[in-house]
Amino acid sequence: MNGEEALVMGLANRIVEKGKARAEAEALALQIATHPQSCMRSDRQSAYRGFDLSMDEVMDLEFRLGMEIIAGADLQAGAKRFSQGIGKHGRFQNEAKIQ
Repeated sequence: MNGEEALVMGLANRIVEKGKARAEAEALALQIATHPQSCMRSDRQSAYRGFDLSMDEVMDLEFRLGMEIIAGADLQAGAKRFSQGIGKHGRFQNEAKIQ
């Protein structure tokens, strides 16, 4: 399968020039690392645990995982950063690294 086909099938979310895959992957990893880690872990856990669940069960899982985030320490700090413009409209690049 070539890159274009993988993109169309949803197995890839971008195509990069030959020889640039590692650099692009590292750049993407740095971008992802700027997001609150509790949210990233919750999203990952939801994807793994929800794979074989019904839609109602997945929505319940999302709600429960979301409530864990709301109860966590990252929420207030994240809300403050968002109110300052970090993350609004997808603006994460060139922002201070979020702890």
